[in-house]
Amino acid sequence: MDKKKKCLIKHIIELGKFFMECDGNVDDREIKFIKDYTDQMVAHKEVTLEEMKTIVNSVRQDLTIDYLVNETKILLEYATYEEKESLLDALSSYIQKVIMADNVRHPNEEKYYKEWQNRIK
Repeated sequence: MDKKKKCLIKHIIELGKFFMECDGNVDDREIKFIKDYTDQMVAHKEVTLEEMKTIVNSVRQDLTIDYLVNETKILLEYATYEEKESLLDALSSYIQKVIMADNVRHPNEEKYYKEWQNRIK
């Protein structure tokens, strides 16, 4: 697997983990959404199961918004000019779906989402 794809998948998992946990209540629906999302990557052969396990095991446990903003910027460096907007739209949509997986928009989720959006521009 190329570095760009590995970086993207890891970042998706880290964004999901952070936004799932930032409201102080990890809901089973949030866990299921992220698991289903990554399972689809395996099902569509974007990544093998072994590669996914390796990536999941490499995810940081102490995630912060500063780290995620920095990692998003690094990921954007891999993208061409044409890819950047659609990549940001996809990441933004993914975060929104994680936030709403439990049908509750918590103030911390909203605060960190807005901060992420503002700082990656």
